[in-house]
Amino acid sequence: MYPLVLFLSLNIFFFSWVNVFHSAVPFNRYEYLYNANHYIQDPRIAGKNFSLVNALGQYDGQWYLKIADKGYPDHPSSPLQGKEKTMNGLLYNFFPLYPICIAVVNFFIRNVQLSAFILGNFILLSCVYSIYFVVSQWFSKQVAIKTILLLLLFPFSVFLRGYYAEGLRLLLFIWFCYGLAQKNYFFAAITVGLLGVTSGISLLLLPFYYGLLWFYRKRKKLSLRKIFLYAGVAILPFFLWILFCYIHTGNPFIFVETRDAWYRPPFFPLLYNIELIFRYPWLPTIALYGSKLDVMCIVVTLCITYLSKNVLPKVVWLATIVLAFSPLLVQDSISFARFITVLFPFFVYLAVSLKKNYYIILVGFFTVGLLFSSLYFINWYWIE
Repeated sequence: MYPLVLFLSLNIFFFSWVNVFHSAVPFNRYEYLYNANHYIQDPRIAGKNFSLVNALGQYDGQWYLKIADKGYPDHPSSPLQGKEKTMNGLLYNFFPLYPICIAVVNFFIRNVQLSAFILGNFILLSCVYSIYFVVSQWFSKQVAIKTILLLLLFPFSVFLRGYYAEGLRLLLFIWFCYGLAQKNYFFAAITVGLLGVTSGISLLLLPFYYGLLWFYRKRKKLSLRKIFLYAGVAILPFFLWILFCYIHTGNPFIFVETRDAWYRPPFFPLLYNIELIFRYPWLPTIALYGSKLDVMCIVVTLCITYLSKNVLPKVVWLATIVLAFSPLLVQDSISFARFITVLFPFFVYLAVSLKKNYYIILVGFFTVGLLFSSLYFINWYWIE
């Protein structure tokens, strides 16, 4: 009952705030027209009234909406550098599980934006109940409630309400961690396999999972037959994805080509991101690439990683590290602030470790941050 009350009260508060105060921040017409893609037009661009359901489909959400509504293009022209404004072959940059889920709901609703809104809230509610169940087993119900409150009020949890894959990634990662902690490696194989077709930055969890299987094989806790079974289950969704890409484009790894067409990552991304930390005073506060906001999130994540090592279940802590820092191995700091919304074990650590007064202060800080970020989010400002 507590998770449902918490979810409903905070979401009603969030959506009411956005609906009432959306005009407190001016609509970013220039960004919308010249630096963003849009499959479904925002009614404000034509002088019409604000639509909450429409405004939550910002930036990447537009790509997911088009895939869910129209599918991936068949044998598109090769995506080229500088053609990122064309929503054609570059759609393959977005992995399929989340838009498939929207499409399933849309089969009944027949309105892709409304379908994404309904699905997003259902996924978020599932995340809330999942955290409550899992964290109650690891620690206590009180810690679970405190974790949920932190996560739902986190300033970048606005992406969990928008039409992004982060909510689905969070849900799958919760149950992946639970499967690992319970030593249920078949269940973990299913969840990590689905993570691999939800977002490309989740793919490094696959070699991590295989490493765990081999580790337990060495300790004679798993038979070779089970290792092959679990490994096959884990890789199957990604194999089906690359097979789909090959059949429909002739390139099984077109999602790599589309990523390079979007932007070319630094030659040594990890070294570049370390350098960003040292260049912090000279970085812009918020920017598409290399901002103070992203660097601050990286540093805070590093600190929590170190502090939480003796608090979280060890295998969960290791999995969270892999998911947290995988993006920094393959790209610059873009969207790092958004990606940390999935790292629920770090919110668990804060719920366990913070004394009451510090916890209340953090909740207040998160609330204010969410109120501000939400208004910029729905008005097409880059806040990631």
